[in-house]
Amino acid sequence: MDMCLVSDQEERIPLHLAAMRGHVEVIKELLIAHPGSISRVNLYGDNVLHLCVRYNCLDALKLLVESVNDKDFVNSKDNDGNSILHLAVMLGQTKTIKYLLSIPELKRKANAKNRIGNMTALDVSETCHRDFKCIQIQDIPKAAGVRRSKDLNSPLLPALNDEEAQSARPIIEEQPADLSRFRKWWRYFYLCRWVKHLQSQSNWIDETRGTLMLVATVIATMTFQSGINPPGGVWQQD
Repeated sequence: MDMCLVSDQEERIPLHLAAMRGHVEVIKELLIAHPGSISRVNLYGDNVLHLCVRYNCLDALKLLVESVNDKDFVNSKDNDGNSILHLAVMLGQTKTIKYLLSIPELKRKANAKNRIGNMTALDVSETCHRDFKCIQIQDIPKAAGVRRSKDLNSPLLPALNDEEAQSARPIIEEQPADLSRFRKWWRYFYLCRWVKHLQSQSNWIDETRGTLMLVATVIATMTFQSGINPPGGVWQQD
């Protein structure tokens, strides 16, 4: 059906929009009507898998991965060279990362580098702020064998014993310009998400303040009325 390939100003087709909203049943019908639409990309090089990750629609992602005949499709990249694993790590989607690394075809190429700093998914995970969730996200690709880009051409090193670990000194390396730009981009992205969170918190505080003021006004009014006209009236002396 030609209608399945009609695109908007960002070159998104109906399958893209259904994936962005996680409409699994709609995705099934669109794939039946036009199976080839799964390979179409939008203006930014995102295919339907990228959009599932960007909008955190894991069920839709699983359906599409199971439906595609080209097993290497899960390793496709956007215009910045990011795979869906790169995006899942950037967005901190723990469940999605675990699922993606369970796919044999993707796990075999989990060390693929993007075009922004030539970074692997593990490199990307190390650009976030050092909080508990960030450390948890780093542990997942490490456990799956994902490596840093600088370590790809070197053999795996044996684990150090306690004496070697104490005597080892950290080596400070200059970061390439692309990596520096990526870190700035990532911090800007994280800052935007944090500002949005603070704005939502601010709206919640304003609504709560208004509710408390209303309750306080009602209580004060009831107390004032009870003082003027107490139940049973005012006792009068003879």
